[in-house]
Amino acid sequence: MQPIDENENGLQLLSGRSQVEANPPGWQLSELSDLIAAKFGDNEATAVFYLDYGIRFAKWHDRILEFAAASTSVEFSFLQLARIFDQNSELKIWRSDEGLGYRWRVDEQGQDCFAIDARQNLWGTKVDHQELPAGWTKLKEDRGTELIVPLEIQTAVALPAYIKTRNYIGEMANGQATYVDCRFVALGKRGA
Repeated sequence: MQPIDENENGLQLLSGRSQVEANPPGWQLSELSDLIAAKFGDNEATAVFYLDYGIRFAKWHDRILEFAAASTSVEFSFLQLARIFDQNSELKIWRSDEGLGYRWRVDEQGQDCFAIDARQNLWGTKVDHQELPAGWTKLKEDRGTELIVPLEIQTAVALPAYIKTRNYIGEMANGQATYVDCRFVALGKRGA
């Protein structure tokens, strides 16, 4: 996607192509690694898992999901939503009463479209690296919440990390423009 305009508020308008493949709910968790491998193969990606009990980050590397530690892995029976993404694509998986469904979106293929990139701040004003492998940081808040992210963040600044999102623009039946989809593009840190 090519930048068209960047606003002072950090939003960036893009023009390009994007293709979507959707699969309605109905498949089971035993297929998750196979599905990720089919979509990303040997490409590295970042994963975010929204669970009944918390949020977990992982890296897709060498065809496996790598978590910061065994204690931060995912109990997939509690999965609500998963987003596995890289710069060009995202696999979004969600749970419903009928099972799991997914949406696979790839840029630079498919139909012409416009999109807006934005940065969504991740909370965390303190950083901690204790008992974490290199390349991982725990973001903490005084109220006790924390995220362990696959980023090396050294400086404790307010809101040191963000997720870059791409928001696709479409048209409703009445001709009004609206966002029709959103995907994660990258996990980033301030000053990088």
